[in-house]
Amino acid sequence: MDEEKRNEITSSQPQSEVYPSLPGNLLKVASLYPYEEGVSGIPFKDVFTEAEKKFSTTDLSEVWGILRSGSGREINYTMRRNGRYIAIQDKEQPYFFLWAEVMKRQGKNVLRLGLYTRPDSKDAEKYDFLNDSGRHPDFNASKFFELALAYFEAKGIPVDLFQATWTRNETEWKKFMAVYKKAAGNELEAAENTWTFKKLRALGFSSEARVGVCSDCVRAFVERH
Repeated sequence: MDEEKRNEITSSQPQSEVYPSLPGNLLKVASLYPYEEGVSGIPFKDVFTEAEKKFSTTDLSEVWGILRSGSGREINYTMRRNGRYIAIQDKEQPYFFLWAEVMKRQGKNVLRLGLYTRPDSKDAEKYDFLNDSGRHPDFNASKFFELALAYFEAKGIPVDLFQATWTRNETEWKKFMAVYKKAAGNELEAAENTWTFKKLRALGFSSEARVGVCSDCVRAFVERH
């Protein structure tokens, strides 16, 4: 079997049946992300199973493949052997992209995320597959955030710190600036207005943060309890 075919996951042959040895902790992680065949979601059980098989049978530091999402779209996945990176991307429309990476900085595991699940309203008409809320039917930012934290934990890489970077005109940047301009430059108060900070609080991260503002981006660091 050639590499292209070996890297491909197809809905006709569930990988959980082909390779039934996925560790229980990863099965639990996979269950955190919704998946319903023919409806929506990402079958992370199959992603993890196929990736673990490739890691066990090759010396590749990074593996990739193609799977069929719940809504029937082709989705690319990428994972690294060191357990510090995971990504899902729509094959036909690569703007839609979920990725998570943990970097080692000053002895701490720092999590960064990219969550691109919906286009700007002015571009929505370009995509005829969006759900009623204007989002990719298979890409759920909140659930991917939860899955990423649990995945890194299962790989023995507990997250110590979260780094957020919002660039000019991104949704979170706009939410931040909407309050920042009214709050006399109070960075933390402005950051609390973003979806990211609300999610961090719900996941048990610290109520304190270091927030920096420059001309075209905002960067924030939040400790995890």
